[in-house]
Amino acid sequence: MAPPHSLRMFRSKSIAVTQQVIIFSLQQEQFALPLALVVKVMAIDHLYAQVGGSETALAFAQNQDIPVIAIHQRIFGSSKGSLGNPSGVEGDRPALASSSEQIVARFLLLVYDMYGELIGLPLDSPPALRRVPESAFKPISTTYQNTGSIRCLAGLIVLQPDSRPIFLLNLAQLLQPQHALSSGRSSGT
Repeated sequence: MAPPHSLRMFRSKSIAVTQQVIIFSLQQEQFALPLALVVKVMAIDHLYAQVGGSETALAFAQNQDIPVIAIHQRIFGSSKGSLGNPSGVEGDRPALASSSEQIVARFLLLVYDMYGELIGLPLDSPPALRRVPESAFKPISTTYQNTGSIRCLAGLIVLQPDSRPIFLLNLAQLLQPQHALSSGRSSGT
């Protein structure tokens, strides 16, 4: 007896392996983290304890304080308000931070750091959940990782040959302190 027609069609279709990612935008670029690394996304209305351009703030949600790190600074190497200033040069930044240097967030992408502490990654627009075929994940060149303007990368997601890439972030690097990222890059690690 022959298998039913629908079963034969199912057998003949190749099943594409996919991975779910959370995609969000920063500075006209798209970034992604694997869904398995994300605890949840939540809306927030206020961040606290931001002092003069600090890369850390606090959010209070679900009866706990959540450290919020300025991923913009970690990824691009500077705050939004000082992208034109050379980094590491003393005296280029004003003593008091302007409001453009404050961490701005309407949403938090919650992840755990290597110590199991909940960390918030600030986003100004809601992220999107997307299922991406494994074939879309591509490595990023070592040269770009060492000298490019975007840091903390694990690879690229290229959905179509002529489309803009989505930058896949390396969460372990993203959660390192800013000074560790700067010193690690100059030594080639």
